[in-house]
Amino acid sequence: MGRVIAVDGSPSMIEKAKENLPGERVEFICQNLVELQLCQTVDHVFSNATFHWIADHEALFSRIHEAVKPGGMLVAQCGGRGNVAEIVGALEPANCWLEEQVARPEEPQAFIEAASLAPIRELLSTELFQPFSDRMMSVMGQPEIFNYVRLNIVARRERSTLSKQETNA
Repeated sequence: MGRVIAVDGSPSMIEKAKENLPGERVEFICQNLVELQLCQTVDHVFSNATFHWIADHEALFSRIHEAVKPGGMLVAQCGGRGNVAEIVGALEPANCWLEEQVARPEEPQAFIEAASLAPIRELLSTELFQPFSDRMMSVMGQPEIFNYVRLNIVARRERSTLSKQETNA
């Protein structure tokens, strides 16, 4: 039986994940990914719509590399079109591609709040956040669809000799 370790730096996102992923085989950790510390290595890493929010990609991928077992996979999708050009260049040996997508959420404002305004929600009180979100939707013309360009990444950690850390264990 497999296990899932769900990690997010946002307490509100962890709470939402707990609502959507109930079960004994799911562990939830509220932690910044550039400081990721797991008690054990994992078989695979999956990330959706996260990496473009992280400024220190070198630290991010270093932590992921440490977290995944040799031969394990990273599968991720995140924002693209120029805002991660340096990452695309750094990951040239990996398989990366951009993909245009259109999101048509049932509740556009709830979607924009979860997908784009989550970092702002952490900074503002509830009394300030809701008017801010309402104003954003108004300025955007009350959109019902959102255009995204996603950066897809598939990479495999090379199988290699044991690291110093593993030989000292």
